[in-house]
Amino acid sequence: MLQPRLVSLVRRRARPIPRCGHAVEAIIVKHRRPYSTPSSDEGATRIRRIDPTQPKKKAINYAAKPVEISVNGQTHVFAGTYLRDLCKCQKCRDSSTRQKLQLTANVEFDASAASVDVNGDAVSIVWNVKGENAGLHVTELSIKELGHLAGLRHDGPMPNLPSRRPWLDDDFRSEAQDITFDAYMQDDSVLLKALRQLQTHGLVFLAKVPDSSDSVSQIAERVGPLKNTFYGMTWDVRSVQGAKNVAYTSQDLGFHMDLLYMKQPPHLQFLHCIRSSAQGGASLFSDTYRAVQDMYINKPAFFQTLTEIHVPYHYDHADAEPTGHYYHHAHPVISLEPLRFVDPDEKSSSVTFPDVRRLGNAAGRPDYAWTREHFTAHLPAYITSVAWSPPFQAPFATTAFSHVHPDTVQALEQGFGSWRRAARSFDAVLHQQKGIHERMMKPGECVLFDNTRIVHARKAFVAGDEGSERWLRGAYVDRDPYESRLKVLLKKEIEQKGSMDELGAPHWLPDAL
Repeated sequence: MLQPRLVSLVRRRARPIPRCGHAVEAIIVKHRRPYSTPSSDEGATRIRRIDPTQPKKKAINYAAKPVEISVNGQTHVFAGTYLRDLCKCQKCRDSSTRQKLQLTANVEFDASAASVDVNGDAVSIVWNVKGENAGLHVTELSIKELGHLAGLRHDGPMPNLPSRRPWLDDDFRSEAQDITFDAYMQDDSVLLKALRQLQTHGLVFLAKVPDSSDSVSQIAERVGPLKNTFYGMTWDVRSVQGAKNVAYTSQDLGFHMDLLYMKQPPHLQFLHCIRSSAQGGASLFSDTYRAVQDMYINKPAFFQTLTEIHVPYHYDHADAEPTGHYYHHAHPVISLEPLRFVDPDEKSSSVTFPDVRRLGNAAGRPDYAWTREHFTAHLPAYITSVAWSPPFQAPFATTAFSHVHPDTVQALEQGFGSWRRAARSFDAVLHQQKGIHERMMKPGECVLFDNTRIVHARKAFVAGDEGSERWLRGAYVDRDPYESRLKVLLKKEIEQKGSMDELGAPHWLPDAL
């Protein structure tokens, strides 16, 4: 569920309540509900009663005994308990598994640094610890790690992923390259090239793939373990009689993403062409990130609607034999990272991305560090996923638009109408010819694409006789193993070259993971 679009906290002065005589602190929470939730009051008051007869609890100083360390010529003060929790000595971290042996919540609040020694790029902190962990503990950190903790570096303990690159067809043809199967399977640097292109463009083609039903699993498992679904670990795309899925027909299949009726749809999809049709069947691909960027700039109201209304999808074959299946889940068309803005009184407020355009009108105000221009240029970095699969869309629930109007019928008409207009505009951008990459896949080719970004389609084709029909074999891989593989390969490349990748993304590698 999306967060409220804007949350503001307003504290009132404590005042007596005649009935009980206790002072109260009222926190007024004002927000507009997201489209995906039932309607409720626009504001609410939370009351916290304070009994003046009871003694106040002594506050725990969680940042007791700070530690001063010089980083790059500047002295920075770190919370002692925070640095103590980073200890990697044999009492605090297993050297083999690299897993913690102590609970962060149990770190001693009164831990004090007996000594702090800076030697070149390494910092060693010796702690005096009491209690059950009594004895000397030594925390060893690198200057790079401390720079990260001090906010001097904005990268993480592993390489940053390359930036996403929204594309038109001409861009993709000039910037992307086909990769041969043998090189992909045998050379990690070529695998990295493929995964980097998946991250930047969301689409990769392999050539000279062996004519084997096992090839697609070999290609996918080079990235990570296969995602198992009710279709199986791997599956075939052929035209069959009485198909339960439009993909298994010879009909035209419009732009869509796979398995959006699941809570966690697969991240990567692999399709190996084993046989192609004699007539028709060209594959089409379009970049939804480019469409999202277009909507944000040119149709901001539609953009906002697509981030707020959750669209239901389903797979409804519960009565199928021998085993039925029923899946149902809803996603917004555009999912974005929530942002945080800092108010002048230093109280942070949560906002979701649509507020950026409205807040952009207040550009120049000192209480907002981010501007509309920044997000216009860097929008792809804040997109977490796009969900678009019209063939599998389920009926909207009448409660989906209950915030629009108290009358159910009018709410459905108005809310559904606003979503239809936004969806029609989004679909029109996806179908712009300049943004469609069309390819008549040949036997021996395999396409890899990001199923949370790239929509794919297929033109109608003439179904062949049995044994000569169009045949693609597919597989899925989830996001976590894909990103893990990409980060490990990026780390190896940096260790070998000792520099940033060609995209210019900053990287930081700790002395020990």
